[in-house]
Formats: sequence, structure tokens, C-alpha cells
Amino acid sequence: MKYSKEGLYIEKKGEEYRIGLSEKGQDDVGDVIFADIKAQKTIKKGDFLIGLEGGKAVSDLHSPLTGRVVKVNEQLSNFPERLNSDVKSRNWMIILTDVDEAEYAELEDESGFDSFDQE
Repeated sequence: MKYSKEGLYIEKKGEEYRIGLSEKGQDDVGDVIFADIKAQKTIKKGDFLIGLEGGKAVSDLHSPLTGRVVKVNEQLSNFPERLNSDVKSRNWMIILTDVDEAEYAELEDESGFDSFDQE
């Protein structure tokens, strides 16, 4: 499991990389009440991933990885509150393949997660 500074988690399972809202992201945004996710075939690191409106903030989050989008959690448009869950099978956004392993390796691991608040 890796983390981005924007509050996303990236879970690697085989060749797939599931991206979702981490505990830090949930804390930063507050209770999510609106989510705008775009279905697309490919995404580049830094591209728009999802727009969120929560109790604390309105945020545009960007992809931490470049890859081929194999699945989008389209339920988030109708049920944005799923992003408030700590259950990863509910709070994911997209699943990627064909990811550059070097980009994944650059992300923070769990032990470095607390350092984000100190920067």
C-alpha cells in the first residue's frame, strides 16, 4: 500500500492498482457529499481524477500514477458517501493497469504517511 500527498491510497494487487480516498484524504475533505469522477481510458500522473465536495473542503484530486483505466467506480456519482467509508471495497475510485513501477515506487509507504503533516 502506498499513499499520495493529496490523500489517496494506492493498493497494488498483481498488475492492478486501486486508487481510493485514504483516511488522511477523508479527514482533509470531511464527509463527502458530492463526487465528480470522469470515465476515461487512460490517465496520466497529475491529470484530474475526481472532484469532491465535503463538509470541510471542495477539492480536485489528481492521479498519482499514469496508466490504463480498467475500472471506474461509477457508483460514486450517485453515492458519494461511499468515499467516507474505511472499507476499501467501497471507497475506491479507479483501477489502473500498465502502470510505471517507478512512479508507484516514488509514492509514500505507510511508515512515511505521518510525515505529510510535517511538511
